[in-house]
Amino acid sequence: MVLTAHKTVARLMRYVHTDDDAMRHVAEWVASRRQLVVATCQEPNEVAP
Repeated sequence: MVLTAHKTVARLMRYVHTDDDAMRHVAEWVASRRQLVVATCQEPNEVAP
């Protein structure tokens, strides 16, 4: 408890994410969004001398 500066376990547990389904959903969303961004990213055109 000293490391987090919380006086009670109840207060500490407010910040602990125990819902794996919610975290998995967000991780999948971020991964799909990243794939979309990477797939639509184009290499810059070369400038002719």
